[in-house]
Amino acid sequence: MEYGRMMQKAILSYRIAKLMLIIFICSIFMYAVSTFFGPDIGASHSDQKKFLLKMEFPFEATVSPLYEIIVTIQLVIQFMFATMAGMFMTIIATFVLHVASQLDIICDGLSEILDEHKEQELRIKIIKKLIVKHQRTLNLSENIENIFTFISLSQFFFNILVICFVNFILVTSIGTEQAPTVISKCFPYYVALNFEALILCYTGEYLSSKSENISWTAYNSNWYELSIYEIRALLLLTMRSQKPLTLTIGKYMKLSLETFANMLKISASYASVLYALE
Repeated sequence: MEYGRMMQKAILSYRIAKLMLIIFICSIFMYAVSTFFGPDIGASHSDQKKFLLKMEFPFEATVSPLYEIIVTIQLVIQFMFATMAGMFMTIIATFVLHVASQLDIICDGLSEILDEHKEQELRIKIIKKLIVKHQRTLNLSENIENIFTFISLSQFFFNILVICFVNFILVTSIGTEQAPTVISKCFPYYVALNFEALILCYTGEYLSSKSENISWTAYNSNWYELSIYEIRALLLLTMRSQKPLTLTIGKYMKLSLETFANMLKISASYASVLYALE
């Protein structure tokens, strides 16, 4: 049973990592295609050689093979940063899924001992093991929170900032000649940023919902058939699980789907303010 739970979460973590890589790499690919094959907004000549990132060099960089080397380095660096960004979110999701699998294992253990007729001594031993396992899971969740809370704060702050400016660029480009080029460059990146924030917020929501399942599993079982000593031991586990596990943004705000919705509202409002001030 434990192996099956762990394998399910491992497969889900692999799918999240694969999806994150696809989204980030596609955004870089679309940006590169739009840059090299689309019209250059700031170019003075249509036949001018283009770079993936606009840079100034103290030498002539458009001669071959120097131009090809610079473009290749820019492409490699962009793909490296895209991979690192995707893997960072996957690491957080993997840790959360691991904690969730441990919580599922505890719920399965409770269901087995409470719904099957076993000897009292065996039930007490299993309940004690589940309490110890639950405490270790809580310690692991606290360590994950301490490690990633300030990282999530910086990630969330810069996501809001970048999404605001990308919104502004997309809105102001509508109706202009450069609209197809700007949209093809910025919209995939905009989708990647929102998906990154969604994964970050959904991990906190998923962890909170899973941590509350223990108390519901114990409540919906035939706990009334247990002895007083067993009920007291089970009560310790149930009372602690009523306080949901959370991931926070710098200890200030809880990561949840509500936080993600508020982030979208904030980015949209700031983009509209920037558009009005233009």
